[in-house]
Order: sequence, then structure tokens, then C-alpha cells
Amino acid sequence: MPNLKNIKIAIGIDSLPLAKSSNSQLWPILAFIVDETKIVFTVGVYHGNAKPKDSNDFMADFISETKDLLANGINIDGSIKKVSIYVFVCDAPAKAFILKIKGHSGFYSCTRCTQEGEYFKNRVCFPYSKDKSGERTHEGYLKKLNEEHHVGNTLSSPCEITRNTFNPNILIRLHAFSLSWNCSKTNSPLFKQRTFTNSFTKL
Repeated sequence: MPNLKNIKIAIGIDSLPLAKSSNSQLWPILAFIVDETKIVFTVGVYHGNAKPKDSNDFMADFISETKDLLANGINIDGSIKKVSIYVFVCDAPAKAFILKIKGHSGFYSCTRCTQEGEYFKNRVCFPYSKDKSGERTHEGYLKKLNEEHHVGNTLSSPCEITRNTFNPNILIRLHAFSLSWNCSKTNSPLFKQRTFTNSFTKL
């Protein structure tokens, strides 16, 4: 990356069940450098018999390090490179978990607009309306203008490192990328953290 001045990072978050006979599962945080390499590296991995209880606790070390990288950049071979978070890549359940919002089957779950859903043929649908529905915005999310959209009393910590949470380019569906990764199984809830700095120097 000698000629790269701005390192744009794509972050992928998802869950992975390990066995059909138990609830054992992994929640990895993955990353790759946009437009530079197809190598996906592991930022952190959580293992347990249930998903992490709180997404902010799950991402605490990642958010802390990312803030430092955004403010100070990263030193690679004596050159300071700027770092930015280009996109978060999540499927619908992971997106709801990370953003602390209603899941995709909730009546106020749409992340594009504020239209209330309706239950139709055993599923929640968002009906067409002649009146344009209000758009979800970063500012509206921060102010909790639509309380029915939120879960819990705290906001999502990724808001601290992004300026437009509900921009479609910030949170997109997982199927847009093919991500590969590997990590080891553990016997108890655990979060393993690797620093961006160590990961960059090994690419």
C-alpha cells in the first residue's frame, strides 16, 4: 500500500452457528481494504452459546481503536495513512443487533423510511402510500424521533465513527460480498481482538 493515501475499510459482521446439536456460535468482526486487496482479515471474534448480550460491549474494543485510527491515521513504513470506515456489511438480523433497532419482522423495522408495517399473510409488509413516508436519517436516529424503531435505551456505538448511519452505502446486505475467514473454536464465551495495525502490516 505504498501509494495509498487514504485507507478505506469495509467492516463485515455476522453470526455463524458451529453445530446443529448445540447453540455454540461465533460472531466475527471482519475487514478488508476497499479497492486495494481481496484479503479479508479478522478484527475480533466472539464465541458463546448465545449472541453477545449487548452489541456495544461486543464492539467496544473495535470502536475504541477505530476512533484512534480515524483521528491519527496509521504509520506504515514511516508514512502516515488516513483511515476511514467505508461501509458496514451486515445481513438483516446482524444489522438490527448492531444498530439496536427492531428486527426485520417488526412493525417499525424499515431502515429506509418511517412507514409502519402491516401484518399480511403471516408476515410484516410495508404498504404503498400516496403520501411519501418520512426518511430515516442519522439525526433522527440520534434523537430517537421514532422510539418504536429502537430497542433499549442506548444508541449504537458505530454512530461514533460514522456520520450517516442510515445512508444505504453505510449499511448494506451481506450477500453483496463474499467473505472468507478462519478462527479457532473456544469452550467459553470469549472475544479475541486483533489490532488494525498488526493486521495491516501482515497484508
